[in-house]
Formats: sequence, structure tokens, C-alpha cells
Amino acid sequence: MKNPVPENLRKEYGRHYRELAADQKPVQRLTTIERQFPPPEAGRKEVIILGSAGQRIITAGEILCLAGLYAGLQTTQKNEYNITVLRGHSITEVVLSPEDIGYTGIERPDVVLALSREGVERRRHIFDDMNDHGLIILGKEIDLPPCNAEVHQIDFKALKIKSHDRALASLGVLAKLNRVIHPDMLESALKYRFRGNVLASSQDMVERVKIN
Repeated sequence: MKNPVPENLRKEYGRHYRELAADQKPVQRLTTIERQFPPPEAGRKEVIILGSAGQRIITAGEILCLAGLYAGLQTTQKNEYNITVLRGHSITEVVLSPEDIGYTGIERPDVVLALSREGVERRRHIFDDMNDHGLIILGKEIDLPPCNAEVHQIDFKALKIKSHDRALASLGVLAKLNRVIHPDMLESALKYRFRGNVLASSQDMVERVKIN
């Protein structure tokens, strides 16, 4: 090599990578969740949670996925939210299936949790295709487009459930209706995701909601 530039002299990439990698601690094995319960319903189930920033929509989707894992289901989660912090819509799409999930899109959801006007307006078109087998868990103050699905309305204000707890409360309703998940699946997911006071308050929130 003629006239090398001192600033450019460095070890060969592959060799240097192996030297650095040799000093790293082994990666921890992934945590696995063993099936503990049968799911309440057979087949693939698709759930969309329509909310706003600050309502912990993404966390609710994660908990729903964990609940599915405890029933031995495959799960996927896709999120959509505004890049502006604490403003705009927040949406999560969850698929639970006993089979491998090749396509993660949702065209006709089995369940919609409609928790804010912004979220409903963002996905207004999905209500057109829902049939009478579908379920909508709806905040009482939310205006819903015309649709053929079963509607289960919740008066969050009367129950003194704050906006950031409504997604979790809706999962409690879903479990008590025995649709997609059941209470044991949800309880297991909460224990996996939370600890201490947060777990206790989450369990209390799920217990507080009632179904008619």
C-alpha cells in the first residue's frame, strides 16, 4: 500500500467484528409462554382497538396478544398513531389464530373496541362491512356509524373510569363476554405484563366493569 492515509487505517471488518463479538455476553434466551387454557372461540379472530393518544391503546393490544399466547394462539400486532406526542388517533390491530399468520391485514374485524371519536373517524370504513356476528364495545359518548354488528355500550364516566384506563377496561368486558379471550387468559396476561401496585390496579379495573 502506497501512501496510506493514517486516519483510514483500521482492522479488517470481519476480523474486528469477531473480536468484539467474542467479548460480548451471550444473548438471553427468549421467554416462552406455554399454553394453559383453551380459547373461548375457534378459528382466527381479528380485533381493532380505536382510540386516541394517551389511552394506552398500544399497551392494551400487547396485553391482548399475551392473553392469546396463554391459549396457545399465534398473535400479531400492528399499530398506527400520530407522530405528534399525546395528540391524534391511536389504533392497534391484533390477530389471534391457532394457525400460522401469513396475512396480518384486517378487512372485517370480529371485534372493535371503539374508545374515541378520533379513532372511529380514522377507520370509519370498517363498520360498513361488519355483520351481525361482529361485536363492538363502545364508549357511551362515541357516535357510531351505522352497522349490523352487536353493540355493547359502556358508560365509562358513570363507572368513574378515566380515559387512560378505558382500553384495559374494555378488555375486561371482552373477557367477561367470553369473546376472543376469557377472564383466565386476561388475568394471566396482566400478571405477565405488570407487577406490584400496577398489577393490583389493573386487576381492580377489570373487575370494576360489569356486563349486562
